Amino acid sequence: MVHWVGGMALGGSPLHILFQSSGGSVTHGVLLYNFLRTFPTDVTLYNGGSLSSIAVIAFLGAKHRRVSKHATFMLHRTRLLNPTAALTVKALQSHASHLAIDDQRTELILRERLSLTDAQWDELDRNEMWLSADEAVAVGLADSVAEFVPPPKSQLLDFNLFVTPPQRDS
Repeated sequence: MVHWVGGMALGGSPLHILFQSSGGSVTHGVLLYNFLRTFPTDVTLYNGGSLSSIAVIAFLGAKHRRVSKHATFMLHRTRLLNPTAALTVKALQSHASHLAIDDQRTELILRERLSLTDAQWDELDRNEMWLSADEAVAVGLADSVAEFVPPPKSQLLDFNLFVTPPQRDS
């Protein structure tokens, strides 16, 4: 995927990407954030509906960020998924250490890129924090409220990164 997208960028054309996600792993979100931050051409991401959890971190990697007037963002602290699994004390300690590291690196990105008030940081420590389009612009999460409109004569592609490609016959 990286080589193919990188090849697309060689022409220098800006990319406009409609982005929607309910989140996923911190590892993948931070990877996408870093990839977008260093991408060799201008990338504009559009939140057309809702971005939640680590998808917000990934969104922050784009040079230009737009949000639909009807879209929302949801942020929260790093969580342990499947806490009902039978774990030993050492396994729980390992998970706690990993959670602390992930929470530290996502908070660093949020603090570098957003202007949250002390009250908003306190809210984020206690609850999920939901932001409207206008609130997202006010804290620096998005540059402006704008609808996704592909540039004239642009090629539209569907990137569905979570679908296994069909197997080729040998």
